[in-house]
Amino acid sequence: NQEKTSTDNSDILEKQALVAYLKNTLNFAEVIHGVVQPICTLLHSSTQTDVLEAIEFLTTASGSLVNGLEAGVREILNLVWSIELPIRDAALKAFKALYLTE
Repeated sequence: NQEKTSTDNSDILEKQALVAYLKNTLNFAEVIHGVVQPICTLLHSSTQTDVLEAIEFLTTASGSLVNGLEAGVREILNLVWSIELPIRDAALKAFKALYLTE
């Protein structure tokens, strides 16, 4: 009987840890979802580092299932025509990473 109680307590602790993990994951996804639109706006910034960081973020985050990332990734496509070489290179690198690698 005591062994069963110990097992029950262990199961409860495991389930509590899982619930805590899932809550943290949900909170993280909500935060990421909340910053996608402002980061997409940075793709049109006049500051080169803003654009480069936005490209990097969207490329990295695209592996997740956060809504709205697709629009940002599509906006990166327009940047391959940028007159600024670092931005053009970053956009090309992003598309190679997203679509031409396994």
